[in-house]
Amino acid sequence: LINEVHRYHGSVVNFSGDAVTCWFNADNGGRAAGCALALQQVMTQFEALPTPAGGSIQLAIKVAVTAGPARRFLVGSPDIQSIDILAGAILDRVAAADEQLRQGEVIVGAEVLAAFGDQAQTGGWRADASGEKFAVLTGLSVPVPPAPWPEVPDPGPDVARGWILPPVAGRLERGEGEFLAELRPAVPLFLKFGGIEYDQDDEAGAKLDRYVRWVQTVLARYDGYLLQMTMGDKGSYLYASFGAPVAHEDDAARAVAAALELADLPSEIDYISDVRIGISQGQMRTGAYGGPTRRTYGVLGNEVNTAARLMGRAERGQILVTEEITRATHGYDYQDLGQVRLKGRPQAQTLFAVRGRRVGQVGTRLEPHTQTPLVGRGSEQAVLGERLQDLLAGRGGSVVIEGEAGIGKSRLVADLMEQAQALGIPALLGAGDAVEQATAYFAWRPVFSELFGLDGAADAELA
Repeated sequence: LINEVHRYHGSVVNFSGDAVTCWFNADNGGRAAGCALALQQVMTQFEALPTPAGGSIQLAIKVAVTAGPARRFLVGSPDIQSIDILAGAILDRVAAADEQLRQGEVIVGAEVLAAFGDQAQTGGWRADASGEKFAVLTGLSVPVPPAPWPEVPDPGPDVARGWILPPVAGRLERGEGEFLAELRPAVPLFLKFGGIEYDQDDEAGAKLDRYVRWVQTVLARYDGYLLQMTMGDKGSYLYASFGAPVAHEDDAARAVAAALELADLPSEIDYISDVRIGISQGQMRTGAYGGPTRRTYGVLGNEVNTAARLMGRAERGQILVTEEITRATHGYDYQDLGQVRLKGRPQAQTLFAVRGRRVGQVGTRLEPHTQTPLVGRGSEQAVLGERLQDLLAGRGGSVVIEGEAGIGKSRLVADLMEQAQALGIPALLGAGDAVEQATAYFAWRPVFSELFGLDGAADAELA
């Protein structure tokens, strides 16, 4: 599909899950419509794809084409990722046209149809809720000739780096090659916002850039990444992911903490309004997709749709989450909103609204005792045992335990605590994390709480 877009001198501006937004510069809709028919022709080769289970699946697309003025912006921090944005009322018209489509069809605005005169073959008209009409384009008596792009030279890593998420760029620079598609736990966050008039405001680009850079900075503090943006005068939204491409044990908590910051707008971007957020969690398909000349890193799956549905149901300033998020996080207050049936989900979901941080949370606590056997860590246990003997002999020191998320660092620390207690060495445990990095002495609070018998004390008492 991307090859066909490029063959007609178009470009893919952005990916939105299983949809793409394409741009045909200086076009009255003719090249774009010709490309749309070519895209449907390409899809005939995917009418029946065999599956390993012996069945088959059918892939199909629908294509909407409108023409008119639009705004195109370059936004985002080059240190994190620069993002190409297409915005304006024309995208609302594309969305309105898309709602009138069925799979396998091409639908065009009246202005696009006028570019072909009597050469257009149509299958009738359809109208949206406002009464605007769109034509179903079935063919052209004179095909639109392709206009391929010339060969584009390799820009080199210095140019490309600013357009790629840092963890993805790092992997490529290390020579680790392509991302293999994989299923892994991840947390999608969808945020809807308004307040920018893309077509009327000459400062729209600067305002959007300021907002996107702030969002990227907030997400970066929690190792979350902005993956997609979709713009429209009737509302814009962004999609961020936690857990992919970088995973942590507390990705759900990181997402909720970031959401609370994203809902609390600073004064310098108070022109942003109507923020609504949805968060979900589950197994996702992660990895690169696209073609050799245009691709992206994506995190896709049913939970993406769930997070988007939650965003759509949220009220202004509200953060909605699934029950899985509440079970995976601690230190937050949630309001049970009861069960709701979301589009695309077979069963009703229990939804929760995030109220905020829980009062009296003195710090992260790790349970030092566990019944889970520790397997395959004999050498590490021996090193820790030697350090404890040094301590008994009056020799101090420090030990660093590091590794990938889920590798068992917390379990090894728990074993260290058990060894210390067996030797009669007083042991106190505190923990800090990215979610609480702005809280003074957060990692020390459990230590002080245990030393001075402050369990259950409120934050004001601790201060």
